[in-house]
Amino acid sequence: MGDGELLMTPGPVMLSKRVMRALCRQVCSHLSSEFAEALSEARDLLKEVFRTGQDVVIAPGSSSLGLEMAISNSVGPGDEVLVVSSGYYADRIAEMVVRHGGLPVMVEAPARRGVEVGRLKEALESHPDARALCVVHVESSTGVANPVGDIGRLARREGLLYIVDAVSSLGGMEVRADDWGIDYCVAGPQKALGAPPGLALLSVSGRALDMARSRRERPSTFYMDITGWVRATREPLKRYVTHSVLLVFALREALRIAVEEGLEKRFRRHHALAEAVRRGVRELGLEVFPEEGHEADTLTAVRVPEPLSSTRIADVMLAESGVRVARGWGPHADRILRIGHMGNIGPEHVLKALSALELALSRLGHEARGAVEEASSFLSSQDPDVLRPPDEIPI
Repeated sequence: MGDGELLMTPGPVMLSKRVMRALCRQVCSHLSSEFAEALSEARDLLKEVFRTGQDVVIAPGSSSLGLEMAISNSVGPGDEVLVVSSGYYADRIAEMVVRHGGLPVMVEAPARRGVEVGRLKEALESHPDARALCVVHVESSTGVANPVGDIGRLARREGLLYIVDAVSSLGGMEVRADDWGIDYCVAGPQKALGAPPGLALLSVSGRALDMARSRRERPSTFYMDITGWVRATREPLKRYVTHSVLLVFALREALRIAVEEGLEKRFRRHHALAEAVRRGVRELGLEVFPEEGHEADTLTAVRVPEPLSSTRIADVMLAESGVRVARGWGPHADRILRIGHMGNIGPEHVLKALSALELALSRLGHEARGAVEEASSFLSSQDPDVLRPPDEIPI
């Protein structure tokens, strides 16, 4: 982060003071009791956030590693896997399935809406031998949220292994791994949890472990073996690899903050801030990309009208106001502007982002006003205790 830069991308997010202090310490041995205690506490707190009583894994690597772990321990040559085709990140999951010899069956979701469960039922009728079902909870390339709970009921009823990418939702929106029948729920620390990137976080069901252990062939790489990671996370002194010690200390602090705030209160804060951004964007005459009722509460994807481009708007917001947002990915790359509003932020951060957006549009010849006033008016009607960030974010 540059000095004074406000990071409002869909991840990574800005760190709060407590998380930064957890990083600013001397490293300790990954075999020490101090680290074992930190990893054990982070593991137990992560179970609370995942809403699971089953195993979780904390492994050095990106959230993409977590997704590939889930695939590599579940999918073999010739296995059919239903993949909800909702955008860029869903397409990456399909590519992982292919790399492990599986056959992805793409179930198209409307570009601006979550997938309809009926479409998945139809796909199952055509592919009754499908082994697993994969879905991205929040497709951060479009800002659309999929109905993960409803899909989970279908997966459980049909006996499908259920793999969910919750990278852009965990910690900012409701995720219930056990209640929704999720076998692998994959996340990362760098988004709504408010920790630095560099760890893969997974919840792993007992059924997923049984399937991994009963496979004829183990994963092609030692590092991907979920049984080894579950064992190492259960018993931190039984090392699997040299862990990312300081990242675990930072994750533990971020999880402490989330649990201290209270998950339901945290979700309400995220929802209120998201609604403020959406109202501000519409006041500028712009359109939120997801249809109403299908928006994520962790980021807002804004449709950019011609002749403007999201790249140019983002560049001006950074140069003029020191606010960093993101362009789109994939087919919507230059037609969507993505504003992140997750982690430990508060009203002042979203209002500064909206002010920067107003100014950038004005500089580019799109005269519009009122975003900050509209968002401020909405936020003033909310419970200030809910809106208060759980820890200060230095800018």
